[in-house]
Amino acid sequence: MASIVCGAVVLSWQGQPTWTVLLGPALVVGACFAWAVDNNLTRKVAFGDPMNISIAKGLVAGTCNICLAVIGGASEASLYALAAASLVGFINYGISDVLFVLALRQLGAAGTAAYYSTAPFFGALIAIVLVGESVTTSLAIATVLMGFGVLIQLTKRVG
Repeated sequence: MASIVCGAVVLSWQGQPTWTVLLGPALVVGACFAWAVDNNLTRKVAFGDPMNISIAKGLVAGTCNICLAVIGGASEASLYALAAASLVGFINYGISDVLFVLALRQLGAAGTAAYYSTAPFFGALIAIVLVGESVTTSLAIATVLMGFGVLIQLTKRVG
């Protein structure tokens, strides 16, 4: 896990640490803590129906997000925006969460989190392919670190 985290740090490092530079990572740490709590709570119900678990989690998350948007001053959205947001949520949260619950059954919370934590690497890879971002030394180092971390998780499962 430490190797994967180090890879994510290398991938996201932007130079001299200042308050404004550290605020984002600090918020990410807070989100990761919330994600860890969610992972462990979800693991307790992982042997239930993954679709029902994901629907319940999605309804709660969606309701909270709508409430936060209204509190933040959002006005009504167009049907196109609602449809697009629903599609993105279905793909990026719904399907992902069903697969996550199924992974929890086989790998446990730590193993599943190890695989899911490689998302920054895949985000960078997609940026290279679709947006034309350049391959950097930090991406190469992060690739090695994350690959090593996932390899350790794989061999832990096999051995």
